Amino acid sequence: MHRPELQLNTAKTVGPLKALNGGNLAPPLNNTSSMDISVPFKALNMPYTRLHDAPLENRGWRIVDFNMIFPFMHLDAEDPRNYYFDQTDEYIAHCIGLGTQIVYRLGPSIEHHVPRYNTRPVPREQWDKWADVASNIIRHYNEGWGNGFHFGIKYWEIWNEPEGLWAGPIDDFNEFYCHLATILKKRFPEIKIGGPAHIRCDKDGYSGKFLKCCAEHKAPLDFYSWHCYTDNVEYMREQVFYTREMVDSYGYTDAELHLNEWHYVPGTWSLGIAPERKEFHFEYKMKDLDAAAFLTAVLTVWQDTPLDMGCYYTATCTRFGLFSPFGVPSKSYYAMKAFGQMLAYPERLEILSNDRDLYALAAKNASGEMMVLVSAFHVSGNVVTLKSDRKVACVNAWSVDQGRDLGKADVSYEEGGIKFTLGSKPSVMLLELRLV
Repeated sequence: MHRPELQLNTAKTVGPLKALNGGNLAPPLNNTSSMDISVPFKALNMPYTRLHDAPLENRGWRIVDFNMIFPFMHLDAEDPRNYYFDQTDEYIAHCIGLGTQIVYRLGPSIEHHVPRYNTRPVPREQWDKWADVASNIIRHYNEGWGNGFHFGIKYWEIWNEPEGLWAGPIDDFNEFYCHLATILKKRFPEIKIGGPAHIRCDKDGYSGKFLKCCAEHKAPLDFYSWHCYTDNVEYMREQVFYTREMVDSYGYTDAELHLNEWHYVPGTWSLGIAPERKEFHFEYKMKDLDAAAFLTAVLTVWQDTPLDMGCYYTATCTRFGLFSPFGVPSKSYYAMKAFGQMLAYPERLEILSNDRDLYALAAKNASGEMMVLVSAFHVSGNVVTLKSDRKVACVNAWSVDQGRDLGKADVSYEEGGIKFTLGSKPSVMLLELRLV
């Protein structure tokens, strides 16, 4: 009979705990009188929030997107009166006030309809003016231009998924990126410029063409970004190494890697979802225990990869969100919150699992107190034994399972280690340990 076991080595550190629990979107501000997720959002301890698709969640607001801030390209780009910053100011200030930094996506939000209006290609004759407008958006938030701020936003991403959101030849987009990135990096050497948030990473397709164009133009690429929606934990890990090798092959060995849209998606996009099953799919399957265990497992396996930033899509109330459309936290929310609590224990410890679907992350703080995060994705057994090189006691235990939302759980002490029973499969456990 298979018995899932973990082996914790309290004396062996394996590096710092990487805060890869970034997200997409800040708490919406257009209906806070009836639904405000600010407090639970802050409890996630997210290091970065990527601002993409903000107008879609804040309907009626003119925020973030290039076309929302500067809607008429015939106007003078150097006159602050031609920009509408007010609602974006509030949105970003609120987000930063909740303890997360910003990844600002320069460009439009997704458009699903045809014809498209905001994702049309930028005409070549407007590239320089587009750069001027983008520069003034950066100046507004980092240098106080136009009655602005000094937020010090570090990451500025050019476009999103150009394969689908640049409704023109992809070679034109690649040259547009190179042109814009070169100008912005020269004007603002202290910020990081990158992109383009490809739908997937493929060296023989869009990714390779983009990187080749960047290399030929000697364009700045401080970070390369791409997306992935899957139900395969190991694929989430392996593609980071694949992407690192690909980006390095074009000479960008110092470029950071940002997988800045990801989510648990069972099945395949191409089959579609029947209308009568959409609510079940989006509000249960993609946010419940499968997704909860998946996301903590992914954050665990990413620790031993060269990934620099991960941003979950989304951290708010969208169909892909950690909350329901009414602001109710999902099981996925509580799993992400459990990982956020791990960040108070910055030094990672070695912990080994004898089950391919039982993932564990261990870390300690300066006082030697330890925390262990356990992700039981599709593990076969339901009683897990935690062994250690030294005698440890479990001070507290919490579980995300069928009946608990990061609620207190029981453990037992038997010869051979600490034992705990999974409240359901899949599930997530968080254990606070001390040496005795």
